[in-house]
Amino acid sequence: LIDLHKNSKLKLFSLQKDNDTRELPEKITDLQHLLVSWEDTAAVIENLDLVITSCTSVAHLASAMGKPTWVIVPILPYHIWAYGGEHSPWYQKTTRVFRQKKFGDWTDTFVELNQALDNYLAQKNIVTVPVKKKKTTKKKSYKS
Repeated sequence: LIDLHKNSKLKLFSLQKDNDTRELPEKITDLQHLLVSWEDTAAVIENLDLVITSCTSVAHLASAMGKPTWVIVPILPYHIWAYGGEHSPWYQKTTRVFRQKKFGDWTDTFVELNQALDNYLAQKNIVTVPVKKKKTTKKKSYKS
């Protein structure tokens, strides 16, 4: 859902605590073994540049801490995330809400999120922008 191979400098960490955690892609570091208490979770969040999450307790903790937080919500979101717009009335300055546009389809939501992530990383000078090579023209040789 997020293009993990697009940027080699991007580091991703999972804060999910679940006995049934699925195998994560190699590029995502699982931190659940470090998250024993809320203080541990807050300490990890404090050291992140950006938190991207669904509507979880991590979304609320990161937002309340003032950490830039992007929350992915379904078409019928939990009331905290209200209806419409990119922000929540509870966390207006720190949180951006990415809303599902069509029930059962997350495609547009993740396209929007990936575009926003590209912009965010570019602003932080994290993205290496490919340089277009100049076209070279072969010199014609004329025989006389």
